[in-house]
Parts: sequence; C-alpha cells; structure tokens
Amino acid sequence: GQLAAGIRSESPYHVTGLFAAFDPPLPELATLNQRKGLPEGTGDGSGAYLWWVDYLGNMQRVPYATEGYGGFFVMGVLDRYYRPDQTEAESVELMRRCIAEAQTRVVVSNAWFSVKIIDKKGIRKVTL
Repeated sequence: GQLAAGIRSESPYHVTGLFAAFDPPLPELATLNQRKGLPEGTGDGSGAYLWWVDYLGNMQRVPYATEGYGGFFVMGVLDRYYRPDQTEAESVELMRRCIAEAQTRVVVSNAWFSVKIIDKKGIRKVTL
C-alpha cells in the first residue's frame, strides 16, 4: 500500500530492499506429510528465505542478491560459486570472496562490511 502510493505521489521516492527470514517447521505440515509417507522434514514449511524488492514494489524470492554499484561485480562471484547445498563455512568463505571482489573493483571501496547469518538459530553477526 504505502510504497505503491509513494511512487504515484507528487514526490516519489526510490527504495530497493532485501528481506531475509527463517521459518521454523510447521507441525501441521509435518504431520500431513507423514500421513502421505514423505520423508521427515520434507515440505514442512521451514527454511531460509530471501526476497528482493525493487523501487516499484515488485517482490521476487531469490537465492542471493546484491545492492549498490559493487553489487554488479559481486553478482558474478555469486553466479559462479553459490550452491544451494553449501555449508555455513562455505557460505562465509563465499562472503569473503564477494568482499574481496568489491574491494578490488570498486574505485571508492568500503573498508567495513557487516555480514550476518539468519537461520534456525536466529540472527548472528559473523566476523570475517
């Protein structure tokens, strides 16, 4: 509502965003899947989610995303090295690669980055 109204107003604004979440398993779905004979943990509604929202309010679920000028360079690293089944340690290493790429390619580079993990344990800050 508010974003749609904002872009149609006399003073529109430009906002893009990334939204991440982790949903715990839903017991109702797990029970239903057990009755169907599906393996435990299949289709119970749990998992990590990332959504990208553009300035027009379009929302898309994505496996990974970038923002800003450095994001153009980092997206190539993610396209090449991201795997849906990678471990937490592999994900942290991938973030190191992404940061190194941004620092190498962007003329005015940021020396400080904030990396966080969002999973079933909650939200944790990662020191790289």
